[in-house]
Amino acid sequence: MNKPYRTQPNSNRSSKPSAWMSLALGLSISLMSSASFAAPFGYAIDGDSLAPSVYEIDFADNSISEIGTAVTTDLPHQVDEVEASSFGPGGVTLFAVTDDNSYKPGHDIDDDVDGTILTDALYTINTTTGAATWIADLSRAIDDPGLAFCSSDQTMYLSSTVTGGGALYVLDLSTGELSERGTNGITAMSALACAIDGTLYGVSHDTDKFYTINKTNGTATEVGDLTIPVASQTGLGYIGSKLYLVADWFAGSNSPTMLYEINIVTGAASFVANLDGGALHLENLASPEEAAGSPVAIPTLSQWALMLLIGAMSLISMRQLKGRSL
Repeated sequence: MNKPYRTQPNSNRSSKPSAWMSLALGLSISLMSSASFAAPFGYAIDGDSLAPSVYEIDFADNSISEIGTAVTTDLPHQVDEVEASSFGPGGVTLFAVTDDNSYKPGHDIDDDVDGTILTDALYTINTTTGAATWIADLSRAIDDPGLAFCSSDQTMYLSSTVTGGGALYVLDLSTGELSERGTNGITAMSALACAIDGTLYGVSHDTDKFYTINKTNGTATEVGDLTIPVASQTGLGYIGSKLYLVADWFAGSNSPTMLYEINIVTGAASFVANLDGGALHLENLASPEEAAGSPVAIPTLSQWALMLLIGAMSLISMRQLKGRSL
């Protein structure tokens, strides 16, 4: 009696779906991991020069590279002394404000310069070339400004030293109009940053202290001492869910610019890296992720190892598939 014919299982056919699934899974996880742990970066501008250099800081290794100079073809509005910068809505456009820009008759008198009429202005900065575009003159003169965009309320805040202390303003990114929210007794609040939860932080280089700032009335509450001395050149920004400060160590043309991490509970600053040997004066720090409200995590060593393992598994799966197709 003849037995019914039975086909033998094809080992290649049964294993190919498994290999394909492994490959697809590995590639998917690898892509998601690389997206989730992309190295965050920030931008800083050399504040003490005409047509200043624009830099990108890679926070994976704390390296700094020049991307161009903040020049404009609009000659009456050349860029001089960029003191503060921040990305705007969605973390798309980098905005910067100048302090003591004297290339065009201005709206107000800056007391720092013996009554000279000056124009403080608002610009956008091209993050690919560094080129600047003049948007508007500010509606009043500013001094030692800080700048930060809060994604929680979609508002750009600016701090400035005024007679008797400091003031907090809302900056209109189309007209340059400054609307005062309130004053406080803190001078030289030259660095601002806004957390994802909407908390506005500030650093004063006069007091060397770290503050929270009430966005409704401008009052400042001391958090603590920075535990380091800083000169007038300071910038504050959230990078990779951490709050960083760039600051010249001391006043003078040869002071190195240091990078610190701020403890938001105590206000203490911890040294991270020396960004230059003394040639730069980085007075600001801006991050697209802070403005967009979507922090990017800095990969740890174990996370890098996991991504490498996933990549290796994907490569093995591809080789298995190639061998079985021969």
